[in-house]
Amino acid sequence: MTDIPIDLDSYRDTSAHKSTVDRREHARDFLDSQQALRKSQKELEKFLLDAPAKTWPEAGAQALYLLQIFAATAEAQELRRKLLITQTIGSLKRLCTKEAEE
Repeated sequence: MTDIPIDLDSYRDTSAHKSTVDRREHARDFLDSQQALRKSQKELEKFLLDAPAKTWPEAGAQALYLLQIFAATAEAQELRRKLLITQTIGSLKRLCTKEAEE
């Protein structure tokens, strides 16, 4: 066994090398977009903490945000919970729109 790394790219043909480069670029782009998403979520959450809701539509928007975060977790993937989340999101959107119109 040796500590010298083997350059596997030198053993690939041109199309396989291009596919590898494309996958690496796609992975890098994905990681960059995930990092940007986490940054914008932190900024939004800081804003939500700094400015508490003053109206029901604002409180509903905050609840929607938290519910959507929960909906992305493993615990929320159970069918009954998915249906409940979907129904609650619809109710919050409807009530917030109705309250904002009045």
